[in-house]
Amino acid sequence: MKTKQQKAGSSELMYVDIKLNSQTTRAMVDTGATHNFIANQEAKRLGLTLEKNPSRLKAVNSEAKQISELAKGVPIKIGSWSGSINMMVVPLDDFQVILGMEFMYAAKLVPMLFLDFLCLMGGNDPCVVPVSQRGTKDPQQLSALQLKKGVRK
Repeated sequence: MKTKQQKAGSSELMYVDIKLNSQTTRAMVDTGATHNFIANQEAKRLGLTLEKNPSRLKAVNSEAKQISELAKGVPIKIGSWSGSINMMVVPLDDFQVILGMEFMYAAKLVPMLFLDFLCLMGGNDPCVVPVSQRGTKDPQQLSALQLKKGVRK
C-alpha cells in the first residue's frame, strides 16, 4: 500500500492557505516563477492598492505581455509567519495567487515536499505550515513565469 507521500509525484503542484491584506485565499507555491503574481479579479476582491507598472510578463512559449498593475507592500500571513510582499497583477487562468522565488527568498522558505510542509525561516516568527492541497488537473501542465523589466518587442 502506498503512502500519501509515495502517491504524490514530482509533477504535482503545492497550494497553501494564506492571508493577503487580512483576507484568506489560497496560493500556489511555484519554484519556477520569478516573482509573485495575483489574478486581476482576486486583487480587486482583496482590496489591494494598485499602481501602474511598465514591466512585461513572459510565459513559456508565448510573447511578452504588459503587466496590468503592481501591488506593493501587501501584508501576508502564513501560519504564524508574517511579512509583506509585492505582487504583479496579471491575467491568470488557472490560479488566483502564485508565490514565486521573490517570496521564497524573503520568507527563507524551505519546501519539505516529502512531508507536505513548508518551513518559513525568515523574520521573527519562523514556522512550519502544512501544504493545504497537492495535485493538478492536468498532468501535462507546465508552470513557468518570468518577469522582465524593460523588455521590448
